[in-house]
Amino acid sequence: MKTINVKARKILAEMTKGQTPLIEEISARVAYRAANKAWLDKSGAIICAILTVLRTTGMTKPELAEKAGLTLEELTQILKGGVYGVNFTLQTITKFEAALGINLIFIPDEPEVINVVLKSQEQPAPEPEVV
Repeated sequence: MKTINVKARKILAEMTKGQTPLIEEISARVAYRAANKAWLDKSGAIICAILTVLRTTGMTKPELAEKAGLTLEELTQILKGGVYGVNFTLQTITKFEAALGINLIFIPDEPEVINVVLKSQEQPAPEPEVV
């Protein structure tokens, strides 16, 4: 990962000679996105799900904003995501779920389901080294 960032910085430096503030801004964005990739990916997936439901149901953004208890401006800002993503609260996600009639996140509530999920995430034991 660091190799990619070093190469990207070199390319940016070459492309933007004399534009140091631009390089610093882009470098900061790249570093932020790398450091926050996990939740930014989930945030983007939630936004895509919301937009897909709007498109398939024909619900408008003003209708969604009203049902979710948001202003149209707030909803528009959320759906844009932006460079730094949207760090959704559970309260906001729940508002969207109620307004759209869908689940945006899944939390297993049965112990058997949780065990299956946990077991599927276990790493297999490394193969013994043959000498």
